[in-house]
Amino acid sequence: SSSSPSSAAAAAFQQDVVNLLQQFLQPNASGLGSEIITNHSDMGLTVHVGIPKDTIAIQLHTDRHCLANTTEPLGSVALHNRYLRLLGWKTRVINESVWRSMTESQKKNFLAQSLARNALSLY
Repeated sequence: SSSSPSSAAAAAFQQDVVNLLQQFLQPNASGLGSEIITNHSDMGLTVHVGIPKDTIAIQLHTDRHCLANTTEPLGSVALHNRYLRLLGWKTRVINESVWRSMTESQKKNFLAQSLARNALSLY
């Protein structure tokens, strides 16, 4: 079976995030767990990219699911994240168009700030 262009793009976006996340977690200077999970189901809710040891869920979305050029999710996506937080996950959102507009260095800084222990799960 062949994948549609949108699912191929989504898979490439997810892989890009996972690759940078692995680099970030590699030296373990962050103090975060090094195991990364993808497309994990918790009580029927999907965690796109997760760090289970720290219960951090990184949710990947497009402009269709976020306010334009922001990481603030809309509607059912915001509700989904709220439910994940009720299950104990600390949610972070990455908007694909925002991610693609960043340089490699900006992406690394964004991940570092998003994963900081004091980062808030607003969305």
